[in-house]
Formats: sequence, structure tokens, C-alpha cells
Amino acid sequence: MFIFEILIYVFFAYFMYSLARRSDELYPNEEVWDFNIILYIAFFTIISAIKYCVGGDYFSYARIFEEGMIVEERADQEIIWNTIVEISGNLHLHSGIGFGICAFLQIYFLVKACGDKKYLLITLPVVMFGSRYFIDMEGAIRQMTAACFFIWFSKFIVERKLLKYVVCVFIASCFHHSALILLPLYLIPPGFTLSDKPKMMTAIFLACVMLGFTPQFNNVVPYIENLAVLFGYSGYESRVSVFLTDASAQEALSFGPMMLSYLLTALAIIWFGPLIRRKYLADSELLNLWYNLSFVYACAYFLIANTSHFFIRPVQYLEFSQMMTAALLLYTLINEMQVGNYKYYAIGFIIVLWTNISWDIMKNYENPYNLSSYKTILFNSKRPI
Repeated sequence: MFIFEILIYVFFAYFMYSLARRSDELYPNEEVWDFNIILYIAFFTIISAIKYCVGGDYFSYARIFEEGMIVEERADQEIIWNTIVEISGNLHLHSGIGFGICAFLQIYFLVKACGDKKYLLITLPVVMFGSRYFIDMEGAIRQMTAACFFIWFSKFIVERKLLKYVVCVFIASCFHHSALILLPLYLIPPGFTLSDKPKMMTAIFLACVMLGFTPQFNNVVPYIENLAVLFGYSGYESRVSVFLTDASAQEALSFGPMMLSYLLTALAIIWFGPLIRRKYLADSELLNLWYNLSFVYACAYFLIANTSHFFIRPVQYLEFSQMMTAALLLYTLINEMQVGNYKYYAIGFIIVLWTNISWDIMKNYENPYNLSSYKTILFNSKRPI
């Protein structure tokens, strides 16, 4: 039954949640990597390494790792990625090794980004496995690894360390050269605040949603695609055309339960902005930056989600800022459960988040190669012809 497949993700989230909670109880507000945090990282790395047919392009990445396939036209740009691929191919390693390396880098930088704000790691798995984030991490692996790296080095924006920021962007571009698109983000004023303006944010966000669903807005698609090609997404052309003709993919882009989950997640972050600002954002420029970027991501995603899947990829560099902000919101709501209606707000927010993976599993349950249900190489090996 599909309920069992949902419970697998519930177990993943609960196990990592428990580890982070124990670590936070032992070392609150300290950047101490005790055994719990080490196991937290190891667990995520292992389940990603032994996955089977989870996330888009799984079989493509498996073949890339096993055969050492690199893109020749970017061989001198994406040095880090190509080195991992070539070593894996030359040593005839199982693709799980390559998946594991990327998963380790992803979770390592997310944990590192939290620093002494270890409480974020408690609710992070609930948000990550319940909503779209884990599937995206397992899908667009190269870019999502660079995006996790960005969450860590975004601290140089608030610290105003230009050289370190530029160097980190360059390193990220050696994994996926489209990371160069992150350079202009350094110009964001660190002290700029959006969280205390929920009405204005709601109006702007809903305007982006409505504009994104306006047929006339599709006229900008050719320009969007040309820009996406400029940043290295030309390799996705054929796959995108197939993706957009697939029925289940079209449902994901239409306004169904999954899209509603994304919408309500963004609105919850906006509505409870004043609360989390009062509790956390006012004392942390980094959390405030992530909050601002999560709003930009939500607006940009709904603006282009129904025009061209081509341009969703560049926008996804900001996706984890929303994930971290959602984790902060959930942690705040849980801590306020004894006050007023916050218990119901917390439960409602969890339901909103988990509607995403639950519906994704349900609608693809009969598909033997569905990309949302967790499966492992321990029991599967067959590839599509």
C-alpha cells in the first residue's frame, strides 16, 4: 500500500529529528558535532547512496557515474563534478558511491550552514522529507549540491566578505557552472527586512501567482529559455520536452494538491513572518537573509512554473532558503504550542508540508518507475530499456 511508502519517509524524518533533538539538548546553541550529528549526516548519506529510482534523472546519473561520462563542452569548467565522475568511471565504482558523495556534500553543507542554530536541524528533516526538497535533492543532483553549498556560503553576504563569496561561487560553478548566476546576490543589503511586511508580501506573492497562470505571460517563454541555455541548461532540452508531455508531470505543474502545498507553505512563511522575526530573525542577519530569499524564490517559482520548466532550474538555487525558513517556522510553532491556537497551526503546517510527498506517492503508485517512492538497490536493479 502507498501508506507504507509514506511511512518510510516518516521514519526517515523521525529518526533524524530524534538525533538532532538529542544533540541540541546536550549542546544547545553550540556548533558541536557530537555522535548524534555525525549519525545524522551518515544516515542521510547512506539512504541516498543506496536509493533506487528516486528523483528525476536517476538512471542518467547512475550511468554517468558508472561509465565516467562527462560533458566535453564544459570539461574545463565543471572540474569538481568531472573529477568525481572520471574517478568513479575509471575505478568502475558502483553508482551508489557517486550518489553517496553528493549526498554527503549536500547534508554536510546544510548542517554546517546551521552553525550554532542547531535547533534548525530538529525540524529540517520534517520539512525536507515532507515537501519537495528531498526529491529535488535526489533529482537535480549537481545543481542541488551547489545550492546546498550556497546556503552555507551565503553567510559571506551578511558578513560583507566579497572575496570569499566570489571564491565560493566559483567553486560552486566547478560543480555546476550555472552557479555563476549567484554572483549578483551579494548586492542584497544584509539589513533589509521583509518579514514585518506580511500584507505587502502577500499582495506581491499573489500577484506573481496570478500572473504565472495568465496565458499571455507565456509570450516570454522563448526569452526565458534563451536565458536558461546561456547558463548551461541546453542539455535539458530534449528531457524537458519529454517531461512536459508526460501526464504526471503536467499534473505536478497544474494547480493540484502538490501546487497547493507549495502555495500554502509560502503563504504560511509570509503570514507568520512577524512571529519568527520577533523570535529569531531580529537577532540573526543570516536567518533574515534566508527569509528574504525564500520570498524571492516563492514569487519566482509561481511566476514561471507554468510557463517553462526550463527556467525552474536556475530559480532552484534559492529553494533551500525556503526549506530552512520553513524549518524555522515549524520549530517556532512547535515551541509556541502551549499558547493560543499555535498547536493547531503547527499541526496544520505539517499537514500542508506532507501533502506534497503523500500526493506524489499516491498518484504515481502504480508506476513501476515512479520517482517519489523510496526504493533501494538492495531489492532493485532493473533499468528501463
